[in-house]
Amino acid sequence: MEAEMAFISQPIFELKAYQERDTLFDASLAIDDWDVRASAYKEAGDSLIEHISEGTWHRDALAFPILFLYRHYLELRIKELILAGAPLVTASINVSSLFQQHDLLHLWTKLRPILEALWDDPQSKAHDDAVEARIKEMNAIDSRSISFRYPTDRSGRRSITGLPYLNLRHVKDVIQAMSNVLDGASIGIDEARRTQGP
Repeated sequence: MEAEMAFISQPIFELKAYQERDTLFDASLAIDDWDVRASAYKEAGDSLIEHISEGTWHRDALAFPILFLYRHYLELRIKELILAGAPLVTASINVSSLFQQHDLLHLWTKLRPILEALWDDPQSKAHDDAVEARIKEMNAIDSRSISFRYPTDRSGRRSITGLPYLNLRHVKDVIQAMSNVLDGASIGIDEARRTQGP
């Protein structure tokens, strides 16, 4: 405990040189790429689920950060797709409004027409329908990105009601399926932007 408390007087955001230099933990905060950040939240959720599978007893408490990480992945990925895809279909977007919006379903209604303009085939439509259904489920529980972060809302009521249990491995599998669609769209939009040129 005493060794831990020695850090209390040190700045948090400092590249600390430990006696035995271990660059494994050095991280750059200069990553402005939407794709990288979105993927990182999903990967962090996946990692926590792997941690649970190794036998940790914290699975109930870890459910909240896991669900928040997955939800935030979805929000960032959808925003990335709107920002990157709108110019391809000459759709106008209000960027400042986009940054203030956290409602996944609202964001999806902005994205879906872009996806349909780029990929208008039955399989893409079926995938979009399925993703939309999952987004509606997530939105019903956490429309403002606070339910997984706080135990109560501003009125003091429980943030999550009517959902006493869930299987985190199943959540991971569903998010992965959604990720296949959304990350695939991200790759497709990136390729289309490269082909289209500046």
